[in-house]
Amino acid sequence: MPKDKKVKKNPPYAEIIRRHCVPLHIVEKDISSHNQGGVKFVGGSALLLETIAGRFFVTASHVWRELMDRAQRFHENCRIVTYELNGPVPLDKPILIDESEELDLAVFTVSGINNFNLNGKEFLQTSNRPMAAAQSDDIIVGCGYPGNSRLFIDGHWEFEILFWAHNRCSLSQTGTRLWLDGQSDKGKITYSTKAKSRQIALPGISGAPLFALRETLDWVGVVRSGCGTPLNGYSIQATPSSFVMADGHILKN
Repeated sequence: MPKDKKVKKNPPYAEIIRRHCVPLHIVEKDISSHNQGGVKFVGGSALLLETIAGRFFVTASHVWRELMDRAQRFHENCRIVTYELNGPVPLDKPILIDESEELDLAVFTVSGINNFNLNGKEFLQTSNRPMAAAQSDDIIVGCGYPGNSRLFIDGHWEFEILFWAHNRCSLSQTGTRLWLDGQSDKGKITYSTKAKSRQIALPGISGAPLFALRETLDWVGVVRSGCGTPLNGYSIQATPSSFVMADGHILKN
């Protein structure tokens, strides 16, 4: 099993891709968590996407379903939010554009999204052409917000971001899954985060975007799941971005 090489400083691509990746959480009132501001955050990550048809949030289907399930059960005591440099930002009236459980993809919009400006974040602008496909020799980079790196410090919440880079990827025979191999001797991976080593785990990165590091940064996937830990080698499964069409609908098999 390869050993991760921790990157102490964020790599050059980090400041670019982090602009397009946001936490996607539901905030629940929790009177038992007085030492955490009386609330808890549950959810994953998402991509901010802008096409000729509009602006969207792209995430994993299981993240969307968890948010909607909790919103229905605790609707008076919770709020769906994303996050910017100044703190949580409520997402009003989320509207599902399309979803695929099989592909683990969901695309949604929110009320007032055309005037939606997040400090330190921006929508990834794409053309109407098909998304670039990941190649086996691509260096695949990405970032996300691990759940156990949501920290309540000095009376406020902080969300540590995790960056990663894999120099090996493969596509399933059906073309529906990307696999970033970091647990065999065939894969080389690096990661970068401010979180303490014992706090790093992968749950929470579902819905995060993946990019191919070429002459340009091409969006190539959406994280479905991860296994292992950054300390001991980890792998990521994702859905190719080509399944998300310009109008926000998902290309079904």
